[in-house]
Amino acid sequence: MSFKTKKRVLEVSKHLIILLLLFVTFYPLVVMVFKSFKNVEQNMYEPFNLSFPLHLENYGVAWLYVKDSIFNSLINTAVSTVIIVILAAMGAYVFGVFEFPGKNFLYISVLALMMVPGILTLVPLFLLSSNMGILNSKLAIILPGIRAQLPFGIFLVTAFVKGLSHEMFEAAEIDGAGMGNVFLRIVVPLVRPMLATLAILSILFFWNDIIWPNIALMKEEEYTIAVALKPFSDANTSKTLRNYGPVMAGYVIVSIPLLVAFFFASKQFIQGMTSGAIKM
Repeated sequence: MSFKTKKRVLEVSKHLIILLLLFVTFYPLVVMVFKSFKNVEQNMYEPFNLSFPLHLENYGVAWLYVKDSIFNSLINTAVSTVIIVILAAMGAYVFGVFEFPGKNFLYISVLALMMVPGILTLVPLFLLSSNMGILNSKLAIILPGIRAQLPFGIFLVTAFVKGLSHEMFEAAEIDGAGMGNVFLRIVVPLVRPMLATLAILSILFFWNDIIWPNIALMKEEEYTIAVALKPFSDANTSKTLRNYGPVMAGYVIVSIPLLVAFFFASKQFIQGMTSGAIKM
């Protein structure tokens, strides 16, 4: 077999593998959308293909159930993500640009927090939240979530800031720019792709987190979307009912905010992932 033939076979094999991976990834999502338009009989006799008539009322039922929890998740996710992005950018500026006594110790201490499995902190977090009186409130989700995501955010952005040219900062200082101006006018625009990456990852974390919210929230009016969907799914997918349509419609509805967020930040997200890989 010639070199040219081998190269062509290799390229075809790569494309086939990619197509297979795409199929495995997207087929369950397509089935979820199809099932969201079905009633019980259609799900029973035509489970994997689109069948008619389409039962749009499934989305009405699902929306009535998830609308309050979507609002809770939007608030928790938005507030937490903004705070994480701001604090991570400030922490990266300090660790990536300045030299001061104890800097390495503090940075390693931040990184050490990433090594502690989250499951081990559930009991201390519950006791601390109980003593602070924030259980069954949005603060019970926001504050522990920031604590969980901030060390990774500082690590991610600091690795990028350290790769920037320090001559820019020195030139800005010579021109009379203060720390605030350097941070807002130089550092933030340059690290914007990494901040977008951190924002998307934080949004995914808060939107999908179920373990800690399931422990910290016992009032239904404070449920996040991941917690609220569980009893809704259990009630509609029992062995006797098996009404998957409204459940799948609920899953589709709660996926839309993530798709919208990724649509607007996809360019920055991809740029941040690729440039971050090179910097790190």
